Amino acid sequence: MMSELLLCFLVFLSCSHLVLSSSFYFSNYSTKLCAHGQTIALLQLKQSFSIDNSSSWRRYNLGCTTSYPKIDYWKVGSDCCSWDGVTCDLVTGHVIELDLSYSRLFGTIHLNSTLFLFPHLQKLDLAFNNFNGSPVSVGFEFAPHGFNSLVQNLTKLQKFHLGGIFIYSFFPNSLLNWSSLISLDLSECGLHGRFPDNGIHLPKLDLLYLSGNEGLSGNFPRFSENNSLMELDFSGTNFNGQLPASMGNLKSLQTLHLFGFQFLGSIPSSIRNLKSLQILDLSNCGFSGSIPAWLENLTQITSSSFDRNQFTGEIPNVFNNHRNLISLDLSTNNFRGQIPPSIGNLTHLYGLYFFDNQLEGVIPSSVNGFSSLSYVDLSYNLLNGTIPSWLYTLPSL
Repeated sequence: MMSELLLCFLVFLSCSHLVLSSSFYFSNYSTKLCAHGQTIALLQLKQSFSIDNSSSWRRYNLGCTTSYPKIDYWKVGSDCCSWDGVTCDLVTGHVIELDLSYSRLFGTIHLNSTLFLFPHLQKLDLAFNNFNGSPVSVGFEFAPHGFNSLVQNLTKLQKFHLGGIFIYSFFPNSLLNWSSLISLDLSECGLHGRFPDNGIHLPKLDLLYLSGNEGLSGNFPRFSENNSLMELDFSGTNFNGQLPASMGNLKSLQTLHLFGFQFLGSIPSSIRNLKSLQILDLSNCGFSGSIPAWLENLTQITSSSFDRNQFTGEIPNVFNNHRNLISLDLSTNNFRGQIPPSIGNLTHLYGLYFFDNQLEGVIPSSVNGFSSLSYVDLSYNLLNGTIPSWLYTLPSL
């Protein structure tokens, strides 16, 4: 009994020492982590913004992302490294990340903004602020030359997200020299002019979003063999020409959005080498002819969008190997013939869109899959016969 009490007492002392040591360490650590100059700069940055608390924000809290004014929690006298959206280097105390996305901010970033006073910044995310229903938010913007000053001053950035902020600038060539860049989102920013023709040679870049910049033109960029790109979205831009053969170098690419390109002709064969592809959006691209047979070899695809093109002929059986397919959209084309029964083998399919074609005959009377099907649209075709019973018994429809 005494030995057990002694053991408990020793454990208590050990735990008490650990708690006291930890408290002493963190209390001392927190007092010196954030430099006074950084605190002042962040508080001045806070004062330069306004907050939109209108009810419109509540309509866009989707999924796990909730908008709230992070800077409201930045208070004088507290450690800025503990503030919401601020991350510091644990050794030097330098601010290295600033994430103010979904913060309901609006205002103008001027040339004298204290945002430029964080030379060690590695991540800057100001995306999805002041959403007012328009493609480009004109309430949160850069003053003239402000964007270029940001690019010139914060050259250590690894993650640079400004999606939805009104920049109205040429795409700066110097961005393509940031060898440390990992993630770049400049979607819907009002970028215009010609995109650099010297190709993209950023070995660490895994995400590139330039969508929604209708004034951004040029040839589709070339990609080096040494790349890590996983997500690419050029939808809604004014790039032209054919996809380069170097597209085949994107061995790690999982997401490709090219909605609205006007390639004309058939789907470029350079896509056939993208064996890691999971999401493929080639809608409204002006393609014609048939969907190529090599598409069946891209077996990792979960979402395929080929709608609003001019594809003809019968729907091919190239989707048979896409066992993980969740969404298939072939709507608004010129497909003829019958719906292939093999479509019914796609057991994970959630959405099926074949509307506005020239499909004939009857809907397949039996299917092996479709247990997850929630959305199906076969309207505006030449189908006849009765609606099969399986359409009434799908648990998710």
